[in-house]
Amino acid sequence: MSTQVSNKKEREYLFDNYRGILIFLIVTGHFLDLNYKNNAILTSIKWFIYSFHVPAFVFISGYFSKKDFPITVLVKSILLPYLVLEIIYYFYYTYLLNVSTGLYLLYPKFSLWYLVCLFVWRLVPDIKKYRPLILILAITGGLLIGLSGIKSNFLTLPRMLVFFPFFLLGRWFTEENLTFFRQKKIRILSVTIFSVATVGLSIFANNTTLSPKVFYGRYNYSFLKQTSLEGLLARSICYLFSLIIIYSLLGIVSRRQSYLSTIGQRTLAIYIFHGFVYNFFKYKTTILHEVSTPVETLLLLLFCVSLTLLFSLPIFTTMIKKIS
Repeated sequence: MSTQVSNKKEREYLFDNYRGILIFLIVTGHFLDLNYKNNAILTSIKWFIYSFHVPAFVFISGYFSKKDFPITVLVKSILLPYLVLEIIYYFYYTYLLNVSTGLYLLYPKFSLWYLVCLFVWRLVPDIKKYRPLILILAITGGLLIGLSGIKSNFLTLPRMLVFFPFFLLGRWFTEENLTFFRQKKIRILSVTIFSVATVGLSIFANNTTLSPKVFYGRYNYSFLKQTSLEGLLARSICYLFSLIIIYSLLGIVSRRQSYLSTIGQRTLAIYIFHGFVYNFFKYKTTILHEVSTPVETLLLLLFCVSLTLLFSLPIFTTMIKKIS
């Protein structure tokens, strides 16, 4: 009995710590959008973050979505908050930032696309008998949507399909799987693989004409200036690389409780509120465009850490809960 309790705690804190790391990367990734081409460090960081941070977050969302919820619960906890936040973003863009936009509820603004995807993903029943077939269909859909000309933000369908396989893999991930990745020899292997992969990606990032948008899941192959074959191949490689990093981190991330665990439990508030700050800098200043020197790069990273810590304060989570 005591062993079972210990394993449960390890699992919970590990994934909380994992989410704590990911939410910092999400905040940082957004603040690099306008300057990542300004130096090799920013380019490497940008590619590193986008190579796995959204797939990993989707994977963890799937892990905590093993239970099938009634649609009424999903509407109340996800869809209604999405609608409220869309309206808030509309007024923020229109009246505070003076950005021309509309109340397009079918075209999620900024980071709110994730709520739409999560709502749909959680509606999909988990039929164990057909898991392999469902995964094959999900991967196929993620690859083929890149061939379509559908608008990238309409109901966020491209990202919904591209990232769906990671949600499924997270939902099907078990405690026994986690025990495997926490073995000492596997953890050592994870560190090695992670290190080699990140160094290799950094070298590739600074010697390629490709854009890190190949990892966004939002854009079709034509927009990325790829042929159909090139796009299918690139997205397949992206799938594989993301999975390698996701599973490697399962053996690396600490299982101990810390303030990082607390941050990981408050990711929704950080996810929502950092967007208002980022969009203010994006539309009302030019400072993000001007980040280029090593010192400016360091200051930007420290600012992202500070912003993550700020929005992890209980008051912001309370505000989100009131909306929910």
